[in-house]
Amino acid sequence: MQIGEKIKQMRKDKGYSQEKLAEALGVSRQAVTKWENDTGIPDIGNIISLAKIFGISTDELLLKERNQPVSDSPNLSGSVTEYDIDAKKHFDLHMGGAKRIVVTESCNEKIKIDLISSEIPNVSGAFKVKIDDNKSNTDVDIFMKNGMTESQARENLEIFVYLPKELTYSFELAANAETIELRDIKCDGIELDVKADKVVINKVESRIELDCNLNMTVICETLEASIDVNQLSACSKLFLPEDTDFGVSAKGRSNSIFFEDNRDFSTANTEKIIALNGRKSELVICRLAK
Repeated sequence: MQIGEKIKQMRKDKGYSQEKLAEALGVSRQAVTKWENDTGIPDIGNIISLAKIFGISTDELLLKERNQPVSDSPNLSGSVTEYDIDAKKHFDLHMGGAKRIVVTESCNEKIKIDLISSEIPNVSGAFKVKIDDNKSNTDVDIFMKNGMTESQARENLEIFVYLPKELTYSFELAANAETIELRDIKCDGIELDVKADKVVINKVESRIELDCNLNMTVICETLEASIDVNQLSACSKLFLPEDTDFGVSAKGRSNSIFFEDNRDFSTANTEKIIALNGRKSELVICRLAK
């Protein structure tokens, strides 16, 4: 169960309306609606407040399954880094290792990086966020310190990146993560240079270039623009809603695109293209379960 579904269910279990929950948190009803629809993400402060209101641990709120065991430590550790942006920029994000990375846009004129973990007791002591800003680019780097390893980060760290909606021209993301999520983004271009098991895309109005040489799963909850998948000697799956208009293109040496159950549900005369580039790779396009 995604966090949005969980918030909605727990709110109803408590007998709260969206208005009442918003009032208790000091946010707008529209913010609660976005969280429940998974088009927005509560920040670390709201996650802690939600857990208190629902009478659960932050672990239980963040875990995907409500019946999944909760760790012995219910405390959430985190750090928040914010930086004001004064003009439209390209963002270069070097995130390192993480269990989950979520990138979305906010209405604030600043970039915000939330690092969250229920297993790392002192996140601010284990990671440093460095932001270098110049006229046209903003570079964000996350460094490990005090003995933290990329392997530990990939198992235990969640990163939430909030880009300024009106000031984001494009961005690149480099990371080693179990899951990467792009949600509610509109910009001129996105490039992912990642090692990832799963990539989730929802309401992203931007052409995406996805470079990954691991076997991965790409879940497009919505398809708003073309996606270039660049792989070497990999076999991946891409899930699309059945009623989506899209075309396919396999380029490069010994690349192949197949359809689940051999049922081609692509369409002609569309600008939204799923392209497989590189060599010796296979992409299977599947229907996303409703």
